[in-house]
Amino acid sequence: MKRIRYVSEFSTQLSSEDIDRLAKASAANNRRDHITGVLLASGRVFFQLIEGPDEAIDACYERILRDPRHTRVHALGVEQGDLHRLCPDWAMNKLDLSHVTESRQEAIRALLSVISQHRDIIEDLTGVLERVMWRELIEAEPVATED
Repeated sequence: MKRIRYVSEFSTQLSSEDIDRLAKASAANNRRDHITGVLLASGRVFFQLIEGPDEAIDACYERILRDPRHTRVHALGVEQGDLHRLCPDWAMNKLDLSHVTESRQEAIRALLSVISQHRDIIEDLTGVLERVMWRELIEAEPVATED
């Protein structure tokens, strides 16, 4: 079994009805493919956990990466092996915080915001690391090898 957690941004503004339709279509596909999971929407950010057979999860994640409703998809974690399902009864459960004003939801919205901001920082730092690495490799003297 495999489990993937990811965040992404909406490529365009989605209404609550759009998110409902997305969750219902995902639930139907997931039942067919023996996938379970949960989708959280807040502002313009998705957080999703999907779990199921390895091949089905790989195919599902590939569809997510190609889905025009998502942009900046970033895997937060991938687990594989002898796992117990975290969402055994949910083909796709949905929580849409986009229009919820309850104070208990503020913490979840704040966490998603921080995760999204850290993704930006990680991407920026990775770019710096790559540029430094290439510069060092280009400027480095060739290493002599013994025959």
